[in-house]
Amino acid sequence: MQLPKLTLTLKLTLALLTVCVFGSAVATLIATTTLRKALTKDLSVEQASVAKSTAAYIQSDLRLRFNALHLAADRMELALMADPLALQRRLEGRLVLESLFNRGTYITDANGNAIASTPVAMQRLGLNFIDRDYVAAALTEGKSTISNPIIARTLGAPIIAMAVPIRRESGEVIGAWVGATDLSRANFLDVFAASQYAGTGSFALIAPATRTIITATDKSQILQKLPATGINAGVDYLLSGDLGTKVYVNPQGVEVMATAAPVPIAGWRVVASLPTADAFAPIESTTRLVWIGSTLVALLTGVLIWWLVFRQLQPLTVGTRLIADYVPGQSLPVLPLAGDEAINELFERFNLLTRSIDEQRQTIAERETRLRLVTESGMLGIFYWNADGVITSGNDKFLAMVGYSREDVELGKIRWTDLTPARFAARDQEALAEVARTGICLRYEKVFLRVDGAELAIEIGAAALPGQTLNGVAFVFDVSLRKAAERDAQASGEFAKAVIDSLAENIAVVDAQGIVLNVNLAWRRFAIANGGTGASADLAGSNYLAVCEQATNDPEATSAEATLIGLKAVLAGKKSEFTLEYPCATPAGLKWFRMMVVPLRGLQSGAVISHKDITSRKLAESARLSLEEQLRESQKMEAIGTLAGGIAHDFNNVLANILGNAELARQDTVGNAEAQISLEEIRKAGTHARDLVRQILAFSRRHPTEMTPVLLDATVFEAVRLLRSTLPARIRLNTQIVEKLPAVLADNTQMQQVVINLATNAAQAMKGRGGSINIALDCMTQDAALAAAPTNQALRDFGDFGIGYVGSLVRLTVADDGDGMTAETRNRIFEPFFTTKPVNEGTGLGLSVVYGIVQRHGGAILVDSTLGQGTIFTIYLPAIVDAPDLPVSVMPRLTEVTKTD
Repeated sequence: MQLPKLTLTLKLTLALLTVCVFGSAVATLIATTTLRKALTKDLSVEQASVAKSTAAYIQSDLRLRFNALHLAADRMELALMADPLALQRRLEGRLVLESLFNRGTYITDANGNAIASTPVAMQRLGLNFIDRDYVAAALTEGKSTISNPIIARTLGAPIIAMAVPIRRESGEVIGAWVGATDLSRANFLDVFAASQYAGTGSFALIAPATRTIITATDKSQILQKLPATGINAGVDYLLSGDLGTKVYVNPQGVEVMATAAPVPIAGWRVVASLPTADAFAPIESTTRLVWIGSTLVALLTGVLIWWLVFRQLQPLTVGTRLIADYVPGQSLPVLPLAGDEAINELFERFNLLTRSIDEQRQTIAERETRLRLVTESGMLGIFYWNADGVITSGNDKFLAMVGYSREDVELGKIRWTDLTPARFAARDQEALAEVARTGICLRYEKVFLRVDGAELAIEIGAAALPGQTLNGVAFVFDVSLRKAAERDAQASGEFAKAVIDSLAENIAVVDAQGIVLNVNLAWRRFAIANGGTGASADLAGSNYLAVCEQATNDPEATSAEATLIGLKAVLAGKKSEFTLEYPCATPAGLKWFRMMVVPLRGLQSGAVISHKDITSRKLAESARLSLEEQLRESQKMEAIGTLAGGIAHDFNNVLANILGNAELARQDTVGNAEAQISLEEIRKAGTHARDLVRQILAFSRRHPTEMTPVLLDATVFEAVRLLRSTLPARIRLNTQIVEKLPAVLADNTQMQQVVINLATNAAQAMKGRGGSINIALDCMTQDAALAAAPTNQALRDFGDFGIGYVGSLVRLTVADDGDGMTAETRNRIFEPFFTTKPVNEGTGLGLSVVYGIVQRHGGAILVDSTLGQGTIFTIYLPAIVDAPDLPVSVMPRLTEVTKTD
């Protein structure tokens, strides 16, 4: 039976009613779900409280029985363990224990044998209980233990047992006191099991270790095994945590909401459960009432909607009937305007449509005419073929392409295969199969074989005729001119590529999105030289912007962000060009590059990026800046020297006056020994000051250095004497001088200044904590000196005497056990004004003066220092082979230690 068709009024009524009912149903579902969640939360809190209080009650009862057993075991007379009869009498008097354990208690010896038991009717005497884990734990480990539910061997009933050890005063376990509770009889757990939660709720006490129910509101569940792990997720959840609530289907097939609380003393868990049918009964009742109300409201709403829709759509129904009575070929009816404004507008539009149909028909006729003109215009070759592959017709453009006459076509002399070279036969078969399968074939490139044997490059597309999968029409485009242009463009591109490959700069071309279109040969060579492979060196296809974006996360790529901003600005047309100079670490060392980004002009949008190696220019600029700095320092030193020279001349006059008067005073005080000693010290100090003035004059280039044969042992001795009176007492001065050293050509005062400067610098390196300064003087050959030089530093200016010099060398060594220095500091210590000391604590001239003195003496100086391990300065001076006889110095020899006072 076919159902009657629904009217538009009824359809709209049903649709609106469906929306209302659906909205009401969704609202009801949301409300009931929210209520259920809230009720579940409240019930879980209440249930957790009940479970925790019940667990606390059981914990308390178990602890009471444990304490009773411990008290009895602690107060027991150990001598009774050797007298079973007396022990039995004493045990029978323990009425408190019998009230706590409904199956009494018994005592075992150290081997687990029951030697006393109450009540006697239990027949436990003489039995061995060492196989019970709770007895074994008490006897062997000294632990107090509660057993899981077991079947008693003498009763055949389920029991739980508590065992505590009996110890001597030394702690030795000599027995166990065991209390047993029969779960099948009235016991202390009955109060818990008999209670109910929320009327229909129940309790269960479970041993998680064995997944066994110890006792429960439903006595039939005692000693039942719960499902194994993994079978019931709800059971697993309740047995796994300390406290938790879970809604699940219990092993009896009832959905319940259950909460578990632990009983720590026994490792058990109390589970309080309530059927969800009872828990959510108020919500279910409310939901039923809501659904009934919603249904009534929906019915009333449906009636109201139907009435409103019927009134609104009545004019539309009249118009629909007029259109239904329309006979093809006649004029379309004119719909009367009436009713709602929207319907009137619809009818006006329809009437306008009827007036324009004739115009559209005329337009279609005109379009068909224009299409026919286009087909015959000669811009596009068109031909038709039948199921046999014979070309049945074609326009003039097609005939001109292939060189055949229309008569050849009309006589069926041309087949599709006649126009196709063998190398395109497979592609044509694929195209024909695609037309037969889908009705159309997208354009593809091939060549036509003309009647004169020449080939014509074309693009061809095809479509099946309506209702005929094997007959079709093809559209042919002559692309021979475009192919020639492509060949010219390819040749031009190859020429351009050869040009950029010939450039020394690294060049990359990117499109408007930053995709690398091409890189030149220099770029690829640079990439391979810096660790790239042949494939990774050619970045074509990768995104240059993405590479720059990723490089901004590298703290060493300082120019990446500027590159990204500049490149984006050029690609967006905000800048006509962008340049940046940046450093780049390469396996060959640090290099500098100048990057220039200029936009592409023409059909292709994008940019050309070039990287030019400007390392040579940067090095030249650096060298120029260094030379300018050296010139400034030289001018500064010259100014300081001029100032020092002027002061030295004036100071020299003062010293001459002091030394002259000291000599006169010495003559006037002949016979006064103490005055003579003091005047001699004044003379020595004045002489030393005069020598220092000479050194200042030599530094300022106003006084020539006086080079004379000098025995350095006397020079070192005098310097050590002066140092002894100036250095702190906690610094030790050690000297080691070889006897009969050859003389050197030197200025004695300047050499003393070298020793004093090096020793003073060593003392300052100890930073007031004390230490040792070792000064050594010996003689060696040039080869030995080179061999002794540290591997991390060559001799400074050693070639001044080392290359052509074949004689002996006098070596002066000053070593300390101070803080040492880093490699960076070691490389700069001889620079003028370089110092690591705080401001106003050093001039930075001490070691540069030493370096200058050694240079002027034709010697060499080297430094060996490690941070935290001290510093060694070694000075080599050429010995005088034929020196005149010099007086032997009176000073410490070999290894003599001098210490400051």
